[in-house]
Amino acid sequence: MSDEATGATKSISIFNSTASTIYRNLKSGQGVSYSIFGGNQLKNSDIDAIENYISGIKSGLSPAKSWRTHLSSCSVAAKKYVLDAKKAGKSTEELAMNLSQIPKVSKASQTALKGIAIAGNMLAMMAIGEAISLTIKGIDYLVHYEEKQAEAFKKASESTKQISEDVHSLKAGMSDTASKAKSLSSEYAKLVQGVNAFTNENKSLSTKNYERFLELNTQLAELFPSLTKKYDDNGNAILGLSGGVDSVTASIERLVEQQNNLAKIEIRKKLDEYIEGTDDSDGIFKSLEGCKKNAEDAERELSDLEDTYNSFINKTGRSTFTATERSEYYKGIKNKFGQDAVDALKETEDIFVREKGPATYTIDFSKLELDEATMGRISQSYDAFYRDLKSKADLAISELDTKNQEMSSMMMTWVEDSSPIYKNGNAPMKRMIETMVSNLKWSDFGIQDGDSDTAKQLIQSSILTPLNAACENPDSQSKVMNAFNPIFIFRNA
Repeated sequence: MSDEATGATKSISIFNSTASTIYRNLKSGQGVSYSIFGGNQLKNSDIDAIENYISGIKSGLSPAKSWRTHLSSCSVAAKKYVLDAKKAGKSTEELAMNLSQIPKVSKASQTALKGIAIAGNMLAMMAIGEAISLTIKGIDYLVHYEEKQAEAFKKASESTKQISEDVHSLKAGMSDTASKAKSLSSEYAKLVQGVNAFTNENKSLSTKNYERFLELNTQLAELFPSLTKKYDDNGNAILGLSGGVDSVTASIERLVEQQNNLAKIEIRKKLDEYIEGTDDSDGIFKSLEGCKKNAEDAERELSDLEDTYNSFINKTGRSTFTATERSEYYKGIKNKFGQDAVDALKETEDIFVREKGPATYTIDFSKLELDEATMGRISQSYDAFYRDLKSKADLAISELDTKNQEMSSMMMTWVEDSSPIYKNGNAPMKRMIETMVSNLKWSDFGIQDGDSDTAKQLIQSSILTPLNAACENPDSQSKVMNAFNPIFIFRNA
């Protein structure tokens, strides 16, 4: 729907209901069918609620209390009818008299709505069905947005944690293979000189040395499964590593390199999945987004709790909320400060009926009347809730720090694999790069999920390139290293 004068969009109307009205009706429990198809018509239950509202006022209830009691869960149309009557200055008698003249959902319409609810799946067969389906999905997405985001955060965190563990396992395997191969290659190369490498037949070794050869032969076969050509009559793997001592040693070194190269290919693939996500989940930046949100929400909740408690102590401040928010507000107050706080605040409550939109409620902390015993019970409830909330905030911050460190650790695999200054650097230079990468707070950079190029460029431009430029000048390199030495000493203390 657009403004006739400006052409600007004022609201989106679907079957006589705006998206805002649909959303508000859904939130007040009216159901999908009525919310979409009912438009601004009143249901019989709305009429009953308005009549009860009028009766409540006549029996001595304040308009605010009668509204809370009878109209809170009504449709948007019912609330608008009462507010429009108040704006026009109509009495309760006039309000009651006009009830018979306002549009209601007819029995035929009610039957149709029930039919739509029962035969909802049949709408897909109609031309209009797709539009209705998309509308409901859009509303469902709005209503359940936080849940869907939390689910995405959780899946991303679990997936990236598993990928990180896989990468660390691959790296540990590379290191273990290289270490074991190095420890046995020289001895094996010497022993194999006394054996036929293509049959495992003993040519000149003593019994003890031949047994040692078979032992090392088995270990090599386990380290490099693809090396086994076949098996001898005794079930021992035949590796076919022939030639002189230096030749056999070089062959084993090449095997280590080949296996490590395969592992590096898998690690690169895993790193891409870690950053960019998989078919089933988002990547690390979605996880970081969720962890940061959890930490910020927990800290904000802690701050709000302290502010509200200070309002009780100092008797200052106000809180304003709508009718639909009122129940949740007092529920939160009860959980944090106890029933005494709820009872005291309700005594200060005022209702404000607006020209457009729902009525609002205001509580004024300056009007609180609390004796010492009541304030003591409120403080006791606050202290218990504060401890739990502080633990929750600390845990959320810790989880965020852990995820940032996990990301840095994963990005170091890229640095180790691709950065000449790291590969060729001495131990202090490598430690400096590791320290700088580990101190990056990835959750603060606002990198979009799946953007691995930006993550790599960040390290390249802010760490590797400047260090490389500094190292071209011996004097600059010395100054950089001297500046970082105190950090290394402190971290290792």
